[in-house]
Amino acid sequence: MTRRPSARIHFHKTPPLVGNDADANNLPADKNLHSSIYRFAKSSSDEESESSWTDGGRISVTVEKDIPFVFDADTAKEAWLKHHWRGGGGLPIYVSQKDNNEALRRVIMPIMMEEQALVKKDEDSPSTLIEYTVTKPGWAFQSDLVDNSHSSSVSFVPLENSSGCKMIWNVEFDTIRFRGLYQAVTEFTIGTASRTVVESLSTPRLLTVQSTFNSTSLSSPIEARKEWLEFVWARGGGLPLPPGFLRGEVLEEGGGSAKRSIVRVPPLIVETILSTDSTEDSTELMYEVENPGWLTFPFLLHTHLARVRFSRASNDGGGDWEGGDGSVDIKWEMEVRPFPIFAPLVEKLLEMAITTIVRNLVVHFADPGATVEIRPARGNENLAGGIDSFGSVPNDTWLGGVLDAHLRDDRSTVEQTLSLVQPWLWGRTGNGDEDDDVMFGWSNRGMPL
Repeated sequence: MTRRPSARIHFHKTPPLVGNDADANNLPADKNLHSSIYRFAKSSSDEESESSWTDGGRISVTVEKDIPFVFDADTAKEAWLKHHWRGGGGLPIYVSQKDNNEALRRVIMPIMMEEQALVKKDEDSPSTLIEYTVTKPGWAFQSDLVDNSHSSSVSFVPLENSSGCKMIWNVEFDTIRFRGLYQAVTEFTIGTASRTVVESLSTPRLLTVQSTFNSTSLSSPIEARKEWLEFVWARGGGLPLPPGFLRGEVLEEGGGSAKRSIVRVPPLIVETILSTDSTEDSTELMYEVENPGWLTFPFLLHTHLARVRFSRASNDGGGDWEGGDGSVDIKWEMEVRPFPIFAPLVEKLLEMAITTIVRNLVVHFADPGATVEIRPARGNENLAGGIDSFGSVPNDTWLGGVLDAHLRDDRSTVEQTLSLVQPWLWGRTGNGDEDDDVMFGWSNRGMPL
């Protein structure tokens, strides 16, 4: 590569314009000189700026982040491995694991870059170090990255005089070209991934939804959990979405259909039952979203954990469970850490989904098998050729709730027309307060034990 002359050498090779040369340009000698210097300086600056983006060179990025929400460095390390190494670090990528007994290996798709990491821990030190390197640059970068030049490390060091730790992330490699571009891209990706790790350990948001099921068919909280697994987990809870794809072993706690995991499309959410537990008067289950991130758009989350608990209703008054005349309370708690910029949207979508399912469950238990007829709009019966009904849908679904609310709606025509552009108010809705059959609210805390 030919070395570009410096500004100082170039300047002395260009003589100043004086005398007749200046007159020829109709400019005074000193102005012509200043004009030449300006043109040269501008050209030199543009060349250097362009060169920094097109030439090759060393890329070096270091990001430091304080993580005040952890007790030790190992907790932060595990979060980095889970949310960055295995989860993609909040970037729109998919990670495939290729771990072996000696090292952590992964493939980043769709660029097909392969990386390998080693975790180093000194038993005499509270700090933890992870070193990783690119073993195959993939089709997108194989012509630009210098072989065996990549070196990265992430260290987690306890903070002095306070809880938490400091994460120090360093990435270095050589490029054959586009040094400026790779520097900017690396700063962005490492910056985004480091924020993702910190956000995944921050104080979560907790949605709590509560209601009571009254049914002559309920024999115990265990029976309520069984129905939840069949109606919600296996069949979608009456939401206007396609049924999910069940996978894994069949759950003994269910009614025969529910399996350990389910894939819901759209979006592409993978949910898994983690555990179930029962006592004399209550029972519960825990589940999580396995793949939080961009694949679950618009539910953009760093973490997700939920618990559904069924217990003998506080207002039951000691009803006879064996006789089937008891009531069951449900408490559905969902602990999430959404992407901050999408948090308002994500929280509203989760709130609408869970409260709709619980409202459908109330109807499911109170009036099993009930349907709602699909009828012509009031006042338009003649337009339907005298047909009274076009069929029916289950009442314990979102659509059933919309039709049922429509049949009961006694508002004016103007109010009903305006509600057509407010789909979030269709069907069974409420404010979630004490006067609502389904109470709900958000708080800044983790799920209580």
